[in-house]
Amino acid sequence: ILGNQPFKKFQNPIDSITSNIIKRMIEHPQKDRINQLEIESKALELLSIHFGRVLLNDCDANKRSQLSKKDLNKIKQAEEILLQRMESPPSLLELAKIVELNDYKLKIGFKELFGMSTFAYLREKRMEHAIDLLRSGNSNVTETAFAVGYNNVSHFSELFRKKYGMNPSKFLRIY
Repeated sequence: ILGNQPFKKFQNPIDSITSNIIKRMIEHPQKDRINQLEIESKALELLSIHFGRVLLNDCDANKRSQLSKKDLNKIKQAEEILLQRMESPPSLLELAKIVELNDYKLKIGFKELFGMSTFAYLREKRMEHAIDLLRSGNSNVTETAFAVGYNNVSHFSELFRKKYGMNPSKFLRIY
């Protein structure tokens, strides 16, 4: 097919981000236009993550951070703590202390491993959990905001609108 043109074969293990995205795509089949848009955005997110990794792998190895296996495990432990304590997460310094890494290494390593800062990642996961809660029909907007760690419902609504293109109350009515 490609003739004599070079091609690159790559294989990445499925990490927790990829696994969560795929799980959300499977659990929420296309029932309506909103779900279809969310599925499409998740597919694009998967492509973005994996193409980013391909490009990162092509970069000069000297320019990349060389995290030890021990540090990688500590960063993954930090991720789990953030997800478990989503409604009341520790500060970056507290998190670093819990996983026994300095805060600089945690920040740099987290960004390298997950492609975003610790709290950008937390924000993303909060919004994913919020949409799941709203979809379930068991929570109103205020309860959802508090459940995912936002004490200010207006701030939660603003972030939700930026992420999903509509207010959570409108999403709740539509869904």
